[in-house]
Amino acid sequence: IKLRETYVSVVGESESNIGDPAANFNGFGNVPYFVNRSFVEGRGIFAGGDISKGTLLYDSSRSAHFKDEYSFRKFMLELDDASLVCDVFVWSYTIDFKDSWRIVTDLDEGSFCNNGRGEGNMGYLPVSFEQERPRKNGMRPFFALRDIKEGEEILCNYGEFIGGIFVGY
Repeated sequence: IKLRETYVSVVGESESNIGDPAANFNGFGNVPYFVNRSFVEGRGIFAGGDISKGTLLYDSSRSAHFKDEYSFRKFMLELDDASLVCDVFVWSYTIDFKDSWRIVTDLDEGSFCNNGRGEGNMGYLPVSFEQERPRKNGMRPFFALRDIKEGEEILCNYGEFIGGIFVGY
């Protein structure tokens, strides 16, 4: 909650895109999951039950958008915890929203999604499939790319959502 409250205090309620910072919801919605130690890297997100291919996994509803480097820098300075600042820096990425670039930071368990390096089981589906599902914060939702078994780590492909900068990464 501290990260979300700090974000809202920096950008202001009118510019915040994450809703009530204290509300008990995150981008994983109704998907059963848990956070645990990962063999891939640090902490990871794991399926808390079997998940079918095509299931909406993550909708980015808690992904904070910073419209400029000043607000992002101010957010980082107000965290006043060096190790937390380092973590947030790793969880942040840029997205081109066609009208402007944004710095985006996942302020929920989405920040624990590790890179599947081309073998991820969570990712984008064709836009035609997504049209039935509203975008949160203007970002494309992530779906199960195949059936995921209970206890299996949910992995994304970092190169997919950061514009292919890290192809094969």
